[in-house]
Amino acid sequence: MQAAFLCMRRLSKPSTKGGSMSYARFGEGDVYVFMSNVGLECCGCWLQDREWVEDETAFFRGYFRSIGEIVETTFDSTWGMIAHLDRHRAAGHHVPRGVDADLWRDDAENFPRNEHKRSLPHGGTEYGDREVALSGEILRTVVGSGVHGIAIEGTDDHDELGIYVEPEHWVLGPLQHRDDFVWRTQAEGARSTHGDTDLVMYALAKYLRLAIKGNPTVLLPLFAPEDSVLYSTPFGDELRRIRSAFLSQQAIERFLGYAQSQHERMLGASKRGVPNRPELIAKHGWDVKYGSHALRLAYQGLELASDSTLTLPMPAESRERVLAVKRGEVPRDEVSAGISSLTSKVRMLLDEGRTVLPQRPDLDRITRYAVETQRGFWAMNR
Repeated sequence: MQAAFLCMRRLSKPSTKGGSMSYARFGEGDVYVFMSNVGLECCGCWLQDREWVEDETAFFRGYFRSIGEIVETTFDSTWGMIAHLDRHRAAGHHVPRGVDADLWRDDAENFPRNEHKRSLPHGGTEYGDREVALSGEILRTVVGSGVHGIAIEGTDDHDELGIYVEPEHWVLGPLQHRDDFVWRTQAEGARSTHGDTDLVMYALAKYLRLAIKGNPTVLLPLFAPEDSVLYSTPFGDELRRIRSAFLSQQAIERFLGYAQSQHERMLGASKRGVPNRPELIAKHGWDVKYGSHALRLAYQGLELASDSTLTLPMPAESRERVLAVKRGEVPRDEVSAGISSLTSKVRMLLDEGRTVLPQRPDLDRITRYAVETQRGFWAMNR
């Protein structure tokens, strides 16, 4: 049945979540979308067949009883309700954009988060627009050795990666803007050492392009454990929830490519020049950090190909092996043989079609996320 949109308004009555409520009414059936004590509910939903039951004790002296397929109508997140409204649209029901925007505003009021924007001290080195990046931030996590579980106390620096939504006029306007922000405690040209912090933040579109390609570092915020999540919003939570959409055989190829690059540098065969850690060469005779990177990437490529996931921190057995390499406890030839063996196993899985990962990432799902995130974020901040 075609449903016509009648009205939408904000009610002043506080909800059980502590904010205000919104509702939308669809067609002559008085179908409401509202905040209840169990979340967002689409009441008397037109997406399922139903019949009216007279009941003098009911709020409307009756209620609709579902028959046939039972459609989920109550959601604990705005994301779920937005997807539900999309089903209404697909069924031919009239759902104006104002419904989505109002629900996003209610999300900010009814689901406040304890986290606060992380400020950055001035000094060191930075590139990009600090205010745009921090005001639009939706997710930030620890990356690097810390999230892999292979940091060696007293030696490693601290790496973070964040994602932000650019202002509406940046995306829709005619001018081009830098689409990342970099901040580090060290001055230009100086290497980061123990106690230093390196932060890279990407605008959402740039982040998604890199993640779609399977960039190993860029994928880390999607799989980081909760104690490595420094800041998140409903948009960041949803990005982590759809992480499987980014995993594909294309990502595995990227892990293998990075592993090969680090392997070549470890052997001194890279055309990109000599290693930049002479202290490791002086101590061990070769750059063990390149070796640990290559081995880690090979292990993770194998896990993606065989188990379709990325475990962080790394599983204990592989983590201990990588740490042993990083401490210089494993001869270079043995490390090289291990890397080659792992990458051969991954290649065999790919060549024989024995991985369940698709050839390419789920672009439709990622695109829907990108569009809804930008619309929702802008609506909440107008």
